[in-house]
Amino acid sequence: VESLIQMSHHNTDIKQRDEELQNLTVVINNAVEIVCIVDASNYHIKTINPAVEKILGYSQVELPGRSITDFAVEAQRIDFRRKLAGIVKDSRNYFAFDFEFARYNKSLIWVECRVAFKNKTLLLNISDISEQKNYQNQLIKSKETAEQGKKVKETFLANMSHELRTPVNGIIGLTNLLRKTPLNEQQNSMIDLLEVSSQSLLGVIND
Repeated sequence: VESLIQMSHHNTDIKQRDEELQNLTVVINNAVEIVCIVDASNYHIKTINPAVEKILGYSQVELPGRSITDFAVEAQRIDFRRKLAGIVKDSRNYFAFDFEFARYNKSLIWVECRVAFKNKTLLLNISDISEQKNYQNQLIKSKETAEQGKKVKETFLANMSHELRTPVNGIIGLTNLLRKTPLNEQQNSMIDLLEVSSQSLLGVIND
């Protein structure tokens, strides 16, 4: 009787785990991002979900046995391999990085790779972030354009300030020299107006 009870409990546990695995499989197969299991010793794909067909254009069935590093653009493959090797070496539970991948039709996309290492296996979640990258690049270009415009404006203002300040200072200096010469009342009044105008213009330039 005890054996039957234990068998019943064991069968119940197995059934429950089977249901959990089936639910997990449904979630993975319907995920919008690539989910794949990779052998940590050689980076060969063990299994991968159907999202790879939509994101990278490869058939799901032809990928097991291929290296996950083959997806990275040729110029970044060595760096991609080093990233994975570092995760394995440090036994990291989680690590994320961005790379440029080549699709089946040779077009390029930016992806975010989130990697976990456990039991000599790498679990990768790969998302297409091309739109975000393009938006970031547009922001960077806009910032560079704004900074260039600011630099041009500052250079223009500095040059104009110098060009205007020189003759205005000359006028103020000549006004002071004229005050030291014999002048009648009308001339003194005109010198006063000249000095006020010059100082006012110099104040504008300084501002």
